[in-house]
Amino acid sequence: MKNEQENSGKIPGVDYLIYSLDRAFRLTSISPSLKTYLGFQSEKLIGRPLADAGFLSLDSMDQALADAGRVFSGETIPPAEYRFISREGKVRFGAVESSPRYRQGVVVEVVSVVWDITGKKLTEKTHRESEELNRIILSEISDAIVITDDSGRIILAAGNVEAVFRISAEEARQKGKLAKLLGSEGGTDRVKLEKAGEILTLEKEIVNAAGERRVLLITVKQVNIRGGTVLYCCRDITERKRAEEDFRSAAAELQTTFDTMSDLVMVVDPQYRVARANQALAEALNLPLAKILGKPCHQMVHGTDRPPEYCPHTRAIQEGQESRTEAREERLNGDFLITANPMFSGTGCLFGTVCVMHDISGIRKTEEALKKAALETLKALSQLVEASDPYTAGHSSRVTDLSIKIAREMGLSPEDIEILRVAGFLHDLGKIGIPGSVLNKPTRLTQAERIMIQSHPVVSAQTSEGVEAFKAAVPVIRHHHERWDGTGYPSGLKGEGIPRLARILAVADSLDAMLSERPYRRQRTEDEAIKELEKGTGSQWDPGVVQVALKIMKAQAEI
Repeated sequence: MKNEQENSGKIPGVDYLIYSLDRAFRLTSISPSLKTYLGFQSEKLIGRPLADAGFLSLDSMDQALADAGRVFSGETIPPAEYRFISREGKVRFGAVESSPRYRQGVVVEVVSVVWDITGKKLTEKTHRESEELNRIILSEISDAIVITDDSGRIILAAGNVEAVFRISAEEARQKGKLAKLLGSEGGTDRVKLEKAGEILTLEKEIVNAAGERRVLLITVKQVNIRGGTVLYCCRDITERKRAEEDFRSAAAELQTTFDTMSDLVMVVDPQYRVARANQALAEALNLPLAKILGKPCHQMVHGTDRPPEYCPHTRAIQEGQESRTEAREERLNGDFLITANPMFSGTGCLFGTVCVMHDISGIRKTEEALKKAALETLKALSQLVEASDPYTAGHSSRVTDLSIKIAREMGLSPEDIEILRVAGFLHDLGKIGIPGSVLNKPTRLTQAERIMIQSHPVVSAQTSEGVEAFKAAVPVIRHHHERWDGTGYPSGLKGEGIPRLARILAVADSLDAMLSERPYRRQRTEDEAIKELEKGTGSQWDPGVVQVALKIMKAQAEI
């Protein structure tokens, strides 16, 4: 019966995996549990060499054959661990005890009993990995970790204890109680947690072993680790607290500076939202700051649904540099110089602009008053020039009016028109020093007299240059006798090289002279003046300016 059982390859009544080998290391028996553990059919492996069975890893195969050889030689070997490979290729671990089987006093077989310890091995591996992970975390984190029991006695001190408390982890444990480590013996030993699993945080100021005053952020949680019940995670936030205090102080100082400025100041983000504003802006808009912050700046300042075309914030964001403009702001009832300066982060990212609105209403009023006074002076000067020559009375005024009409028809800017107004009144100022006998000579001029006459644009320009308000008109005055073909005076400028405003003044000056009586020629009719203009187009005068002047004359004739 016994031999039948052995030859069947089954050892009934045994729950473990059992196999036996003969001296040729062939499998002579295998328990049916091989199917359960590894998925192999035990009957199919009987009689095959262990090396061909396929249920042991290569390294464990070598160990199993070596262990069997030692048993056959009479040695008693300790239990070993083998790695088994299932039919699906999964690894399992087994604890193996191998013992001899005798027949007539001779070892004929080695019987190996295998206990499955895969779960235990995985648990041990996980535990080792967890321990290693904890070790790495505790060695790398900047916080100090302290675990205490219910009485506040320190059970574990780990992490960056030395950096936080200026003592080693062992010295921290020797303190005994957490209260001593925190320097609060007279206070509560530990934080009382009201709910299991609750996490609490508190800030505490301590003096560490080096005598440094530090601020700690302490996170507290109930735990069950190594006999401890409370975990304290202590983070040094001294520098952060100082930075926060510095930031608050800087913010308060900045706001104070903001609020003491008479200019209207606001910080605007790229989406045109007001991020900050000073009290002056709030007072100008008659709104509390809370109603301004977060709102579109164009809605607050201009009362519009979109930014105006002149918005310097738009240009500053697009170009990344300062932008400024002057504008009339009806909502603020004044004229303002508006400056927008871009703001960049430490990484160079543009995150908004600082917009400053400086009220220049008073300056504008002063400028208007000065401009009015200057115009009155101009008129007086032109009248002084014309007083010595009855033939040119009113000439400067008429030239000015016609020049302005031409400029407006051409679509020139208000600034250009104001320059023409000045140039029109001053263009003949240099004639004051020329004798009337020369100015009104009915016969041909001598060369000396011609040079005298042709010097008047330069004299007019030089005289005007001494007055700041007239400087912009100086090139127009100097070159109003240049010719389109380059044969004019005083510089012989040609075509587009002649200042545009000077070309306009030249046409207006010549046209008024044609329509006025002179001692050396009769007054031209309008038809004659038109023909003369057309004749000189492209040689004496700018064709484009002449075309506009003729259009104006024809329009006046139809009225």
